[in-house]
Amino acid sequence: MSGQLFKMVKKYFGMIPDQHYLFVWGGKRITPNAVWKRVKLIRQKAGFDFSLHPHMLKHSLGKYLAEATNGNTLDIMQALGHKNIKNTMTYVAGYQSPRKSYF
Repeated sequence: MSGQLFKMVKKYFGMIPDQHYLFVWGGKRITPNAVWKRVKLIRQKAGFDFSLHPHMLKHSLGKYLAEATNGNTLDIMQALGHKNIKNTMTYVAGYQSPRKSYF
């Protein structure tokens, strides 16, 4: 988790009394197993015939950030909490910056 994100989470917990978990639903914490089950259910309801897993959400965010920041590697790296720039480059490598053509 990046330093900036940690500060935001810490502030969030300070705003809500008796909050001990970051992800809650109906007053109960959301476990990793519950996330897996929900993703599996969504995959089945959508009729996807390919593997779908929670980590794909992080990949989707990385690709979105590459487009939203015009491939700004440092912004993407910080948002995803990467310590090594090589991990971030997988998202930037697939991004093609839109270029104006004058011809």
